[in-house]
Amino acid sequence: MRIALFVVLFLMCVPAAQAAKPEISRFTDITPGTFSLTKVKIKTNSDISTGEVLNGGDIKLQEVGKTIILKPGDFTIGVQVHAEGRPKGATIPVRIVWHYPQPGLKPPGGGAAKLTDDYIDPGPTIGNAHYWIYWKMSDDWTHVPGIWTVEVWQGNRKLLTQEFNLIKQ
Repeated sequence: MRIALFVVLFLMCVPAAQAAKPEISRFTDITPGTFSLTKVKIKTNSDISTGEVLNGGDIKLQEVGKTIILKPGDFTIGVQVHAEGRPKGATIPVRIVWHYPQPGLKPPGGGAAKLTDDYIDPGPTIGNAHYWIYWKMSDDWTHVPGIWTVEVWQGNRKLLTQEFNLIKQ
């Protein structure tokens, strides 16, 4: 009788253990390149070099590659991924860290140049077709040549590091 009671209690606990904290196990189908953006949501964030973070929108891959020629005007660099993990359908916040080459990003109007930006993103939905991490280069002062690196973190786990080599035309 005690064994049967133990088995029943154990089986009742298994679903609770399996319903543990949502987690991204890995990113697959990693595609760096340039993207076109429309209908993005803009959120003010004074801790970010540009003063705002862009999320969502209609995003389309334009050109695949890690070496990108800096052109005048707007363009967007980033990486498109597929998130695997559990449970399917969960949207999991992630920390995005961008590292910039020397001399860093220095917005007009003063302030120190920044070599990194770090913010929380709403994150990918497990099992969705794509998730994008991107940087819209809309101002000339953001067109800093050199190696740009983006990292994606969930808690203390680094899920992705992607480098881009931005070259002056």
